[in-house]
Amino acid sequence: MVNPTPKNSLLLIIDIQEKLSRAMDQAVLARVCTQINLLATLADELKIPIFLTEQYPEGLGPTIEPIKKILAGKKYDSLSKLAFGCCEDAGFNKKLKIFRRKNIIVTGMETHVCIYLTALGLLKQKYQPFVVSDAVISREKFYYQNGLDLARQAGAVVTNTETLLFQLMAKSGTPTFKKISALLKESLLRSTTNR
Repeated sequence: MVNPTPKNSLLLIIDIQEKLSRAMDQAVLARVCTQINLLATLADELKIPIFLTEQYPEGLGPTIEPIKKILAGKKYDSLSKLAFGCCEDAGFNKKLKIFRRKNIIVTGMETHVCIYLTALGLLKQKYQPFVVSDAVISREKFYYQNGLDLARQAGAVVTNTETLLFQLMAKSGTPTFKKISALLKESLLRSTTNR
């Protein structure tokens, strides 16, 4: 396993779309969006590429508004797909090769389908997926946990947002660290008041 750094990592946001999101626990989905905001803000600060996918948007609708707001003003690539696992899409693989990043930070929905199948495909192509446990979601807790277990057993690194943030920043005292620390404190306050 290669340690994720700004120069060898990419942030992947998979299929957080309107119709699919209606089946999710809305409180959990809100927390997932908060974590993706932290990761996308850091990615933007450190010039880590951001790649967004949508599964059959004609049927499942576009990306939800909270994610659109998170990405507003940030540079990112996007792709519509029909395959559940991103790596089964030729366009996805072509774009991934252009980025030339071996560590793929995986976020989105659903954990036991598109997230897991994408992790498998990434591993097969010699990428290292980092599945962010608090930035992925499934309709039910069983499916969520099963998806994480399957991804881990296959060879993906199952991690969390805060660990990744600190791994990627590597040190304190920088303007980026101050910005991300403020966002972390804000999200912690929000989650404490919502209990």
